Parts: sequence; C-alpha cells; structure tokens
Amino acid sequence: MGSGGRGSRVLSGARTWAAGRSYREYGVGLVLVVLLGSGAFGGLDDSRDEPPATAPTGRSLAVEPFRVTVERVRAGTDLGVASVPKPVGRYLLVSLKVSVRDDVESSVPWQTLRDLVRLEGADGLVGPYHRDGDEVPARPAEVVPTQLLSGDDAEGMGDIAPGLTYPVVVLFQQVSSASVPDEVTVVLNRHQWRQSNVDEDFAWFDTTPAVRVTVPVTEFAPAPEPSS
Repeated sequence: MGSGGRGSRVLSGARTWAAGRSYREYGVGLVLVVLLGSGAFGGLDDSRDEPPATAPTGRSLAVEPFRVTVERVRAGTDLGVASVPKPVGRYLLVSLKVSVRDDVESSVPWQTLRDLVRLEGADGLVGPYHRDGDEVPARPAEVVPTQLLSGDDAEGMGDIAPGLTYPVVVLFQQVSSASVPDEVTVVLNRHQWRQSNVDEDFAWFDTTPAVRVTVPVTEFAPAPEPSS
C-alpha cells in the first residue's frame, strides 16, 4: 500500500510538471534527446566541415576519387599551341599528375576532374566564357577552369580511366588588369560517390575542399622548336 501511494504521488507530480511546460520547452528537450542519442552512435557527421589539410608540391595526395600530385603553376599569354586560343588576359597553368583510385571500377568523367581544382590568391580570375567588359567574379575560389589539357599533347582531357596516370594542365584565365601573383594556393576538392536525387543513378557529387597546396608562380615559356 505504501509503495502504491508513493507511485501515485510521483505520477501526479509528473503530470503537474508536464502540464506546466511550454511547447518551446518540449521542443528543446526533443532536440537534446536527438543530439544525445546521436552521440551514442558516433555523433553528427561533421567530417565534411573540417578545414582542408595543407601539403607541399610534389606529394601524391589522396583526394576522392583521385590521387593527385601538384607539380607547378606558371603564367603565360601564349602557350604556343594552335588549339588553345589566346586568353582574355593571361593563363595561369596548374600542372598535375592525376590517376584514379585502384578500387574505382569505371572511368571518372572529365567533369569531375574539372571540379577537382580551384585557385586562391589570384585576383581577376574569370570563367571560360568571359568576355572583355564582363564583370569579374568577386570570389576567385569559385571560378571554373577554362580548359583541361593533356600535358603530353595539349589535347583536351577526356574521362580518367583507372590504372593510368595522366599529366594534366588546368588552365585558369586572369584579366590583364590583375597582377601576376607571386604564389597561389591550389585547392583540391574531394567528391562523394552517391545516388543522384534526380535520376537515381550513382555518380560523383558534393565537392568539398580537401587539401590546399601553396605554389610559387613562374613564367611560362613555350618549348623551343626542334632544330633542323
């Protein structure tokens, strides 16, 4: 009888407390329960919010789904290649070695390679369809490369097949009114393999800065013509 009486009093007290709570207090409590529950299973996934790592040039870096080596950055107005048009001002050429991870079963589209690289530290970068007089983007790190070339023959890059290593030159345009930087930071973006929310196919999405490589900028000089 005594224990039943205590139980009734506890239940009555709980009802009184609950009746005096606002909807806002219930909402805060629910959020806390969710957060505490997620902590038991490793917490909320904040790995994609981590700041990018830094690395030197010449090091092979794992940047999903690629392995990338940043070799050098050069500035030039004439690449000496007929297939590459003159830039609005000048080109900044980022030279890389790129391969696809061994466990990736199919070729990676060239569009994923295009989204691999962005530049920081260079004013006046413009996209591939920029014309003289167009407004210069305010955030250089969001500017898409003008072109992706093979370092072997200066032809446009296609899809990247597993098991092969490609020399890649990524071209960024910089307006002539901007000065050539002494150095730039090459930002390498990782991708996530997941199912599309639109057509349910799997592909590489969700670019996130993974590694930053600061590189001095040197002058580009076309290779000399072979002597006769």
